Amino acid sequence: MPFADLFAEARDRQLPVLVPAEVVESTPEVATLADSVGARWGEVGEDLLAAARERGLDTVLTFDERYAYECLAATVRLRNSDAPTPGDKFDMRVLLNERGLSRTGVWELGSDGDVAAALREVPAIVVKPRRGVSSRDVVIVRDLPSWRRAAADRGLDLASGELYAEEFHEHVPFGEHSDWYASYLAVDVVHGVGGTVFLSADRRKQAANYGETGSLVPSRIGAQERAVLESWAAGIAGLWEGMWPAFHIEFVHTAQGFQLIEVNPRLGGHLHVMVKAISDGDLIGAVLDAVTGDEPHLPELSAHSSYILIHPPEGARTVESSPDYRRLLREHPGVTVARRRRAGTHFDPREGTLNALCELLVTAPDAQALRAKINRSHAHVISSARFIYGSSE
Repeated sequence: MPFADLFAEARDRQLPVLVPAEVVESTPEVATLADSVGARWGEVGEDLLAAARERGLDTVLTFDERYAYECLAATVRLRNSDAPTPGDKFDMRVLLNERGLSRTGVWELGSDGDVAAALREVPAIVVKPRRGVSSRDVVIVRDLPSWRRAAADRGLDLASGELYAEEFHEHVPFGEHSDWYASYLAVDVVHGVGGTVFLSADRRKQAANYGETGSLVPSRIGAQERAVLESWAAGIAGLWEGMWPAFHIEFVHTAQGFQLIEVNPRLGGHLHVMVKAISDGDLIGAVLDAVTGDEPHLPELSAHSSYILIHPPEGARTVESSPDYRRLLREHPGVTVARRRRAGTHFDPREGTLNALCELLVTAPDAQALRAKINRSHAHVISSARFIYGSSE
């Protein structure tokens, strides 16, 4: 999330910014940036609800996944509402199953026996943190031995109470719907008393010849499928109608139809940047409009953009020499390097999407050109870098 844009929006709308003490300590440049932009900010401790009440607030909004559930619950309580207050992703799945908005098995985990019991009910499960970020420590498990290996490799401990399991839904292989970008899709919902806007995105690029993940807009799914997903997403967001403005809702296309992957009570991570790159749209502004009672707005996207995370080859543990980014930018117009690892840094398989070699923002006038540009950019990054394989220690 671009903090500069967020702080500028808060400044222009005279909205206070609350910065957790742990962020001030670990990432002091955030506070420095807020000062440079002229945002009115204050440091808060662990009791977010008390901090909001002290300031007379009735909404505590976040664009950061780490604080999404806490802010949602605080807002519900500040407004003395009886809306649900799920504490994490496990609670959210249970809630949605109970409301008929999800049909995915879910299990609490405390021991290997719980893993075995879940696998007796379904062919495969996903073990994940209750409050996970960026797919860190997410493991697909098909049998108990594979779980034990993964747990040992990643240092995962079921006794911590921080892990749970969901039924794994196998996606339709990429290529069966050649006019689509991916089998994983997302719908971001921005809604308030002034109206609702939807932004559908193809969530991940699934292809056998490379392993980056990311988002692509606009989505290439057909109008009928889009209507189904938007209706489903609206039903989920409607549980907090008039109270919480933004949801990032992920789906997977399976042989049995669409299944819900997860619901995040915040805006999709890179979507603001992608929309801004190809239009005059402002997703952060749309969310804040919804909060303040104005009508959120997003223009039609006439061009295409993607934010892709290019991961190292299988087995790579260290960047020996970085990709030739200068030649990448020179030879591939419409490609911007948003984040990159420097030579000597190590890859940690536990880190999920944060384990990327680099992150690229790619724009193109149409879907075909975007697909080709992604392919060429990926090939350039991997072929021009050198890696050390094996142990990173």
